[in-house]
Amino acid sequence: MDDSLQFSRSVIASLKSVRQEQGISQERLAKMAGLSRTAITMMESRQRNPTLFVCHALATALDVPLSDLVRAVETKKQRKSRKRA
Repeated sequence: MDDSLQFSRSVIASLKSVRQEQGISQERLAKMAGLSRTAITMMESRQRNPTLFVCHALATALDVPLSDLVRAVETKKQRKSRKRA
């Protein structure tokens, strides 16, 4: 799997985790972000890859800076790289 696809999936996994922690349904998040529930479902189940615009809309709807999610994904990636070395 290429790095950009893995990165995208990791960001969506982080967004899903935040959504669940906040007790927000996929349907409610979709309305908050101006997307369809089907789009949310497909992204969370790895059937669809989000654009940067969509990731930003989801992060904004969840009141989480997208930069924090990106930083968390990058930090996790760096930790895995160190373990391999």
